[in-house]
Amino acid sequence: ILLTVYHFMLKNDTRFKFNRFYLLSIFVFSISIPFVQLPVFSQTTILTFPALSDFAGTSSAEDTNAGFYISLSGRIAIAYGIICLLLLAKSGYGMLKLSKHIKGIKNSAKYDKAKDIYIIEGKLAPFSFLKWSFIPQSVLKKEGADLIIAHEKLHGRELHTLDIIVAEIAGCILFLNPLNKLYKKHITENHEYRADEVALKNDTHSKYQSLLIEHTLYPAHLQLVSSFAKPLILNRLIMMKKRKKTIANQTVAVLTTFLVLSLFACETQESEEIVIKAEKNDKTITSDVDQVFTIVEDQAEPKNGIDDFYDFISANLNYPKQAQRLGVEGVVYLQFVIERDGSLSNITAVKGIGAGCDQAAIDVLAASENWIPGKQAGNTVRSQRVIPIRFTLN
Repeated sequence: ILLTVYHFMLKNDTRFKFNRFYLLSIFVFSISIPFVQLPVFSQTTILTFPALSDFAGTSSAEDTNAGFYISLSGRIAIAYGIICLLLLAKSGYGMLKLSKHIKGIKNSAKYDKAKDIYIIEGKLAPFSFLKWSFIPQSVLKKEGADLIIAHEKLHGRELHTLDIIVAEIAGCILFLNPLNKLYKKHITENHEYRADEVALKNDTHSKYQSLLIEHTLYPAHLQLVSSFAKPLILNRLIMMKKRKKTIANQTVAVLTTFLVLSLFACETQESEEIVIKAEKNDKTITSDVDQVFTIVEDQAEPKNGIDDFYDFISANLNYPKQAQRLGVEGVVYLQFVIERDGSLSNITAVKGIGAGCDQAAIDVLAASENWIPGKQAGNTVRSQRVIPIRFTLN
């Protein structure tokens, strides 16, 4: 989504420094946003049961003896992680080979201290790697060589190689994203646009464009480097003629980005809480015997105490096989009514996790013993409660 915003709103803008920052931010946001949670909840109820708010149900004895179990989501995460590591290892090996190759080129090159460049022999096109710029001897003999040097030194000065490495890492970690190649392309284009902008400031005889076309024909180009003759010539020639600097596009892009990030932060929130409205209830008992109270003076509680209730739920809660097979975990919130005789009725899952867990939680609560009913103004009344029951795979 963020790359689409860049593609349609920023790629033709000539504020190249801002565009570079935006492109690098895309990867940072993509990695970090799953770990960001905003306090916005999609499920609300008006009930609470403070005495059981920390209750976490466990699986039955049969499920406890199942040994180490890896859920489906866990297996997918492990497989994804292994693929990422393999791709990162392959990319890292390639970078090490390139570094070794460039070190050899550097050792055999002649360093021009005045121009701060390495002069090389052979058919390689001019290129930069990290802070070093490499210019073939044959290029230095041509008119306009200073323009090429200015171009490559800009790459080195702003360390564009690091951006290319970031793009490679992004491709390894987000390998399922179909826009990886487009992301790398935009990063490389932005580098060349920025270097062209600096070089054109010294072009007083319109030599730069002809030099660019000529050096595109060089037969040898290294990968993962910033090269004067990278095959983006048509886009670069078009961009050289543009003077578009639109604050409006940048503003809209930034606002859109924060909107998208906010929405995803809310959407990826895994643990939703019940919002409690604990308002004081000053109502006195009425003649309506069917009235259900949400807040009463004397709260209803399990007949044999909280500990006994915990033990009963833990011993009798059956983890559905379907939920185990699918790796479903989470909390089921049950709402129910404690009648005046202490029996439980109207048991419903106000927030569930599916795969049979909702019904399993309802069944175990329905099978539990009667409660001591609540009282309001000294009278036994019907009251309503919500309790959480947690399903966790061992």
